[in-house]
Amino acid sequence: MESNHFLRLEGTNNCRELGGYVNKQGKVIKYHKLLRSDRLNALTDTDIACLVDYGLKTIVDFRGAGESEQTQNRIIPETEYISLPVHEESRQGNPLSEQEMLQIFVEASKGDAADTNVDLHMKKSYRNMVTDPHAQAAFRKFFHLLITHEKEKGALLFHCAMGKDRTGFASALILYALGCSKETVLKDYLLTNASVEDRIDQIKEGLKQKGASDETAAVVYNLMLVKQSYMESAFEEIYKIYGSIDTYLKQVISLGEQELGILSSLYLD
Repeated sequence: MESNHFLRLEGTNNCRELGGYVNKQGKVIKYHKLLRSDRLNALTDTDIACLVDYGLKTIVDFRGAGESEQTQNRIIPETEYISLPVHEESRQGNPLSEQEMLQIFVEASKGDAADTNVDLHMKKSYRNMVTDPHAQAAFRKFFHLLITHEKEKGALLFHCAMGKDRTGFASALILYALGCSKETVLKDYLLTNASVEDRIDQIKEGLKQKGASDETAAVVYNLMLVKQSYMESAFEEIYKIYGSIDTYLKQVISLGEQELGILSSLYLD
């Protein structure tokens, strides 16, 4: 695991720093400014003290109300919490149970094609983050927060449930807007797998203790990973509709030259 990006917290599995990445012009993203993470419900007191010392001042939660209520974030002193759901909830306040989710994923994993039904579902989900008006509005508001985030406010952390899909797409847009290469964007995206692979035995054992079969454990483990093809499907959708990521950022996210300049001044050295 690349220790220069991961924060060693006991209560998160995929919390990491965007600082340190170098863009195509040789400028470096500042440390202690942008953090991406999975949910924060299991933070320890030591973790909270670490995040306070790190300078965390703002948390943006991409989860819906049902998800947030089911696994509520721990309160971090002197930190602003902003709920910004990327997806509309089809079952407001009544999320699927773990058993329902497991059954859906096991059934979805069955298939003879190179892409399983799960892969097809994930690619569709990434394309929807590009085209869905609700998701577009959420990411537009998110970038407005980023460009109005004053320097003295310290670090901003954004997260979803596992810190890989909604958070991964937001991170990809940030890195691209700050002038990073596609190679860097994908490198950051795929780091999620390092956090999962380090815990493979722990994950499988935990699932089995909950009564999951070997088949179910394998499916859920694979769902915790990300694939380059998922992010590529989002890029392809952007190119198909908008012609370029620059045009998408301008037309959908409202990032023109002035806004991109503000982002650079805030987050690049």
